Amino acid sequence: MISAKRILRARKGCHLQFEHLKKLGVVLKRARYFITCDGKYYDAIQKFNDSFISENLIYLERKRFASS
Repeated sequence: MISAKRILRARKGCHLQFEHLKKLGVVLKRARYFITCDGKYYDAIQKFNDSFISENLIYLERKRFASS
């Protein structure tokens, strides 16, 4: 939610690229499934469906908790 607000505010002033999103503090590992810049997905992800996104988000959360 916080990242979404930052993106909306920043979009009013300029055209955003992935580098801009990183500077805004957007966690691209999670957001990459929902964001495009210039019509392109981050990391050239091509297999988009509900199960692919869910599995990857769950994997990232488990990995994050396992490392803490």
